[in-house]
Amino acid sequence: MNMKKTALAGVCAAAMTISMGLTAFGGQWRSDANGWWYQNEDGSYPADAWQWIDGNSDGAAECYFFDSQGYCMTNTVTPDGSTVNEYGAWTINDTVQVKAFPRESRATDGIRSEFKKALDTYEQFFDEYCAFMNRYSDSGYSPEMMGDYLAFLSKYQEAMDSLNRLDNQELNNSELLYYLEVTERITQKLTEVSL
Repeated sequence: MNMKKTALAGVCAAAMTISMGLTAFGGQWRSDANGWWYQNEDGSYPADAWQWIDGNSDGAAECYFFDSQGYCMTNTVTPDGSTVNEYGAWTINDTVQVKAFPRESRATDGIRSEFKKALDTYEQFFDEYCAFMNRYSDSGYSPEMMGDYLAFLSKYQEAMDSLNRLDNQELNNSELLYYLEVTERITQKLTEVSL
């Protein structure tokens, strides 16, 4: 019975995280019937240009080329002769080109260390979970991986326990901002896994 509760809690948490509509603090990918474009934080978008984007906040930016209408070119050769893959990322010899793009938290002062540790543990769980779900999908949803999935449910409970210990404490502005940044990154990662 406890395993069922844990599984249900994990599924509910993932669903709630995916469905939460948070305001983005940086730019974000957008799409319509014509394709994908990137809206910068100031509302502008690149057109007829390359732009480095760390869209999943993993600290590594990929470079994308946007056509004259502002749409990301995919699976083609750009006007300057470079190659982009099916996601639009610049490649050389089928290797996506990346550059370090350090995560910058807008909330660094005034965060209690136990609060930061709890949120970092929570985000780390979702990083591992997303990597697992990609492997699981790539395996053709192999039943042999079910044991690994159950282990993730246990890790999820540990991450939730650390957050729940802080539950009765009021957040200051820096902590609230950091919480929003972390949940935004988690939501983005879960959305990418579900696509």
